[in-house]
Amino acid sequence: MPFHAVSCSLGKTSDTVKANENFNRGAAAFDKQDYALAIACFDEAIRLDPDFIRAYLGRAESCVRSGKYSRAISDYDEVIRLDPKNPDTYLWQIAVYDKMGRLDHAIEHYTQAIKLEPNNALAWCARATSHNALRQFELSVPDATEAIRLDPQLFLGYDARGFGYMHRGVATAMRADFEQSISDFAEAIRLKPTAGDCYMGRSQSYRLMGEDERAAEDELKGRELMQEKR
Repeated sequence: MPFHAVSCSLGKTSDTVKANENFNRGAAAFDKQDYALAIACFDEAIRLDPDFIRAYLGRAESCVRSGKYSRAISDYDEVIRLDPKNPDTYLWQIAVYDKMGRLDHAIEHYTQAIKLEPNNALAWCARATSHNALRQFELSVPDATEAIRLDPQLFLGYDARGFGYMHRGVATAMRADFEQSISDFAEAIRLKPTAGDCYMGRSQSYRLMGEDERAAEDELKGRELMQEKR
């Protein structure tokens, strides 16, 4: 659940206090799996405070749980507009497209975003991640490379390219692809040491290269990190 209860403290405007109250009611309804009520409460919170990011996130997740995927995607678009530097929003949105079985629509979505804003590294990264999910590795690698060029500190770019190179290496049996994959996962880990999936990805690449000891070490670390996130 990518949102938390908020304070309704004094010193805020009346609308902000009411928005927070509705948000908290929505979060409570979500916890009780009453998603219709949660959506109604988040609707009111957003009406009172149109820039309330956590209310959009809460409504998006409630819509996902209710099978209202198109509305969830729209809410994530609004969060991206309000907070364009948060990579998690793109990942949540891709997950919705995946639930819909329409990752092709995700690619169209991020292609349009790139046309509107060619320097948006996260949009390039999101398209690369979508290509990976569709096993279109020849397309994911150049998209991730462009994301990295635009933002060399974007760990998700290295993560996406690492997976692309790894799976491309499986198809081509080229050692160079596995070596590049390991290099990309290492950089992703340097930028975000808690990224358990990057350890798991590097573990796979090591194993495919026959380096079982290193693979085992990374797999253990990756599982530990992923367990901590639960």
